[in-house]
Amino acid sequence: MKIRKEDDVPLPLWLELEHPRWDLIQYQEKACQAERIPYIVLWHGCPPCLVCTWEHFSLPLSDYGQRQAAQARRYIEKRRDTLRKHFPHLGLSFSVCRWQCSFERLPDLETGRALAAELSDYLTGLFRQTLEEDHAD
Repeated sequence: MKIRKEDDVPLPLWLELEHPRWDLIQYQEKACQAERIPYIVLWHGCPPCLVCTWEHFSLPLSDYGQRQAAQARRYIEKRRDTLRKHFPHLGLSFSVCRWQCSFERLPDLETGRALAAELSDYLTGLFRQTLEEDHAD
């Protein structure tokens, strides 16, 4: 699948994994639509942190959110090289302090959803594997 590089505008990637604040995800989607900001909702498989969206909307992280963010940071640091190797075309960037995952601008929503699904499946497998390894230690 080829991605056209028309400009350098980043595409936000909203993350959600069985998060109790589903109302925030819906609010963020509506805000994106109202401002005509391109976005993709990754329905399953991401580290359950939501730090990027909480920070974008200046929302405070709950105790639960802080614990999940810490877990996501550990996961990302552990798997950084693997993710970059398998998804060089997605323009993934990682930070020690937070999950910063963004797609390059995509040619259309359908392509975006296909890439999101591919990344989601891959991350779900890695995340489960990491949890199994952590419990085995």
